[in-house]
Amino acid sequence: MKISKMLFNEYTNNSDYDAGTNRLYKGCFAKQESAGIFAFTPLGTKLVQYIEQVIRKHLDKVDYLEVLLPLVQTADLWKKSGRYDKYGSELFRLSDRNNQSFVLAPTAEESVTELVNYFVNSYKNLPVTVYQIRPKYRDEMRPRYGLIRGKEFIMKDAYGFYETEDQMKEEYLKMKQVYIDIFEELNLNVISVATQDTGEIGGSFSEEFVILDDIGEGLVYKDNDKYTFNDNGTQGFRYIELGHIFCLDQVYTHNTSFTTKDNKREKFFMGCYGIGITRILSALLMKNKYIPSSFDFYFIGSENLYNQLSLNYKILYDDKSGNPFERMEAIGISKRIIERSNYIEYLTATEKFTFTDIEKLLTHLESNYAI
Repeated sequence: MKISKMLFNEYTNNSDYDAGTNRLYKGCFAKQESAGIFAFTPLGTKLVQYIEQVIRKHLDKVDYLEVLLPLVQTADLWKKSGRYDKYGSELFRLSDRNNQSFVLAPTAEESVTELVNYFVNSYKNLPVTVYQIRPKYRDEMRPRYGLIRGKEFIMKDAYGFYETEDQMKEEYLKMKQVYIDIFEELNLNVISVATQDTGEIGGSFSEEFVILDDIGEGLVYKDNDKYTFNDNGTQGFRYIELGHIFCLDQVYTHNTSFTTKDNKREKFFMGCYGIGITRILSALLMKNKYIPSSFDFYFIGSENLYNQLSLNYKILYDDKSGNPFERMEAIGISKRIIERSNYIEYLTATEKFTFTDIEKLLTHLESNYAI
C-alpha cells in the first residue's frame, strides 16, 4: 500500500495539544469533525480494529458472549432505574416525531438487564457475562485531549449476571485478571486502583485501570507498593482512566427474577466492566514508540524494491514528498526497511541490519520473518 493512495497529509505539531493528540494527527489516524467527535482514517481504523481484536480474544477465551445492544434507548427504561435524572447534563436526550423520549446510551446497564432477564430463568444458566463493542455518547461540557475525553467514543462494555454475592465477587476477580492480560498484550503500563466511589454507575465497589500522565485530571497516591485515591500526604500523580470494573450488587436488577436451586425466585447480582477503546488508542500513541500494525514493514526507497517486497509481505510504502522519517516515527510500525544509495537498512525495535544488495535482504527476511 502506498501512502500517496491513503488518506494522509502533512501536519505540524500544535503546542496547545498533548503529545498523544499531536501524534494522532501527525500519523493521520483521525480527523476531528467537531469538538469531541472524530472520523478515523484507514490507519486509525486498523488500529481500532487491532485493539478490538485483542479484547475479543481475551473475552472469548473465558466464554463471555458478544451481543449488540441499542444505542438509542427509551427514556422510560432510564427513569425506571433512576439514572435519567441522576446522570445529569452529560446524558444526550432526544425525542422522536411522536414526542417519545430517548437517550443516546453512554452505558447499557438498563438495556442489558432487560435482555438477560428475558432469556435467563434459572440458576443453571448462571453465571453469564455478555459484552459489546460499540460507540457510546456523553455530552461533555468541554471535550479535550483528543480522544481522551470526547462526546462520541468507542467502548467495550461487559455485564455479568450472578446467582449470589459470592459468585459476583468471584467473577469480578476473574474479569480483573482478564483486564490485566489485555493491557499486558497491548503493552500498556496500567495500574489498578480500588475505590468505593462508584459514581453515577452505582454499586458497592469498583476498580479503575489507569496510566499515569500529566494530562490526567485526577490524582492517585502511592501507598507502599499500591496506589490509592485517598490523599495520604504523599506525592500525587495525575492519571488517565482506561478501564473500570464494578460490583453492582442488585442496583439494576430489582425487577428481575430467576429460579434458585431451592426453587425460590431471586434477583440477579450483577457486575459491569468497561474499557475505553479510543482512549487506549490515544494511550498507545502517547506512551509507545511502536504501534501495532497490520503492515509487516514500513518502507522508504524505490518503487522497484517496493514491488519485490510486496510479492510476499504487506508493505506500507512512503512514496510521498516531504520528510518520510517523521511520518515513519508518527505511524510507529516497528519493522522498517530503508533503501539508501549503496545499502539497505532493516530496523526492528531492538536490532539493526545492513545489506549490500536486495537478495541478501530478501534471504534474511525469508529466514527470520514468518509470513
